[in-house]
Amino acid sequence: MAVLEKIRVKFGVTISVLIALALLSFIIDPSTLESALHSMSSKYDVGSINGKAIAYTDYLEEVDRFTGINEVVTGSSVQNEQMQKQLRDAAWQDLVDRYLFVKNAKAAGLTVGNAEMVDLTTGTNLSPVIASNGAFLDEDGNFSAARVADLVLAIPSDESGRLQLYWNYLESTVYNQQFYAKYGALFNASSYMNALEKDLNVAQNNVTANVDYVLVSYPFAQDSTIEVSSAEIKKYYNDHKEFFRQGNSRDIEYVVFEVVPSAEDISATNDQFAEAYSQFAEADNLKAFLLKNSDRQLSNYWYKAGELNSINSEINDFVFNGKGNVSPVISTGETFYAARVIDTKPISARFM
Repeated sequence: MAVLEKIRVKFGVTISVLIALALLSFIIDPSTLESALHSMSSKYDVGSINGKAIAYTDYLEEVDRFTGINEVVTGSSVQNEQMQKQLRDAAWQDLVDRYLFVKNAKAAGLTVGNAEMVDLTTGTNLSPVIASNGAFLDEDGNFSAARVADLVLAIPSDESGRLQLYWNYLESTVYNQQFYAKYGALFNASSYMNALEKDLNVAQNNVTANVDYVLVSYPFAQDSTIEVSSAEIKKYYNDHKEFFRQGNSRDIEYVVFEVVPSAEDISATNDQFAEAYSQFAEADNLKAFLLKNSDRQLSNYWYKAGELNSINSEINDFVFNGKGNVSPVISTGETFYAARVIDTKPISARFM
């Protein structure tokens, strides 16, 4: 685990727990959450790349993967709005590379072989993705092949699978960037001047001319001496109608009504949550249960004390103060919370 420690550049000893969170909101009808089970329908596609429909679940899986990679690099699961947007953009770009760019690059005859990948990751022709990665730099800021080897050798003993996730990400990035480099080289190499263009360029550069001219300002006459008739104005207008065309415009007035849950809404949601809560405490397949009933999917992240405060301080207090495996129902604003501790594991870490 020392490799992860160097990546995160942290220090300390933590005890982490893996938890599943069930969230229900007043303003979200639980029945709409069931629609996630029908993600194979085109209704739930988030877009199309090169004619291939991208389902919401596939896109969400990519976002989760990049979120996990970000947690490996930063050592934290907390993300602000800007970071979340960057992760979503990175996930979509990866799908574009996979289904559009790399596919078309291969169709054009470009390849990146296994021996080439070895050379780009651990050989003499290192990719900038590897050579400039802070995890592989020594104390003097120079690239260290030994640190790359340490990461690769540590993968089999990493039970969390995070080192494998991070190394797969590095290899994928190196692979895609090599295709971009080769594709760009094709265009650069194809830009040349043929013999006809060269002769024409030489001939044009060898021709010189001397020109004498007199400049006369356009408003050479006084305004009072110029008369514009109505017929001239009408003719000019008719000849330039398109220049005067204006688009349709509208004036809109509107009012905003804030929709807040009524006492009946709160009571109904409380009953629904109570029914889901009993099933949540005993469910064997939490992933399927949360997909159907919760605003938050199953989290495979190992949390350390204090990190759950970003979700709810009472949840954090319940999980890390040993109060049981299933929390009581916690209500905050328009949201109900319940937490279930799946597993706990002490993780001792000494970071460089």
